[in-house]
Amino acid sequence: MGIKVTIKSRVKETMQEIRKAQRRKMVKATTYGRKEVLNYMTGTKTGRIYRVPGTKKVYTASAPGESPAIRTSQLFNSIAQEVIETREGYEGIIGTPLNYGVYLEFGTSRMLPRPWLGPPLEIAQKEFKRILSEKWL
Repeated sequence: MGIKVTIKSRVKETMQEIRKAQRRKMVKATTYGRKEVLNYMTGTKTGRIYRVPGTKKVYTASAPGESPAIRTSQLFNSIAQEVIETREGYEGIIGTPLNYGVYLEFGTSRMLPRPWLGPPLEIAQKEFKRILSEKWL
């Protein structure tokens, strides 16, 4: 009489579960970050008051150091998140495909910065760390 013991490796299945968990966490973190960026941009502005071209409406522009005022909503509506797979895991991206986003963020030789991405993501760092340190499996 004998006992048969079989040991089966589940490394492959476990690694797949870890990759799925990485993706879920990165999606959660980038979703949070995008919402923080959008919330940051909606605050009251204190810059110059302008008339909207072709209308009688006026709007308040952003002052240097404030996030850009939302007049056409182009930048606001273009802010997106993306999660891409890399060799090491996943990478989260939050930003805009619009070229002028970088000019607003960092300024130009003729315009002081109107940062809209860096400050809210810096504030969100603590929450990113919390999300990524939650139970994985």
